[in-house]
Amino acid sequence: QAGNVAAITVQDPGRSRDNEDDPKAIRYSVLLPPEFNPHHTYPVIVALHEWGWTPERILKWWGGSDASQLQSQRHGYIVIAPEYLPPKFGDPLPAPTDTIVWECLRDVRRRFVIDSDRVFLSGYGRGADAAFEVALARPDLFAGVIPISGGIITPKGTPVRDHLRLQENARQQSWYVIMGEFDFGLFDRHAEFFERQMLNGTDLL
Repeated sequence: QAGNVAAITVQDPGRSRDNEDDPKAIRYSVLLPPEFNPHHTYPVIVALHEWGWTPERILKWWGGSDASQLQSQRHGYIVIAPEYLPPKFGDPLPAPTDTIVWECLRDVRRRFVIDSDRVFLSGYGRGADAAFEVALARPDLFAGVIPISGGIITPKGTPVRDHLRLQENARQQSWYVIMGEFDFGLFDRHAEFFERQMLNGTDLL
């Protein structure tokens, strides 16, 4: 229902995770815009949440409430929040993060009419770290990326995993990266990376 958060389990006939109680099931929550029409084409924001947040919280962060609508509800975006983090720190994931995001996007396309040229990836905190990783690993999926208070360079100045090797993929998307002066040195650690991207022709703000 438009304006309400709904939890969805990805269904795919022939796979073991069809069972909603299966710990390996892939799940996400979705928030539809208030004027939702099943015959209308909608852009999508994939929102990856911070540690300690629920998917519902990040959806409300994007959409607000009936009394105070925020960006996605004002501008008519569908927002989905994959459950990409385990319930407890250290528990195994049902699949790699980019696989979870892909499966959720594929399921969304089955249920709604999606504008594939306007699919955007965002994340906050740990979700922003994941947004960098997923966007650079799967640049074909997203028109733009909006990481907020996160990155791919650790405090020791090294990249998370090997995604700096994929920096050429960043040129295939538009980036709106948000880092504040109190974000634990994030900007200073990423300045060289951002400079290389801009000199390389990446659409980066």
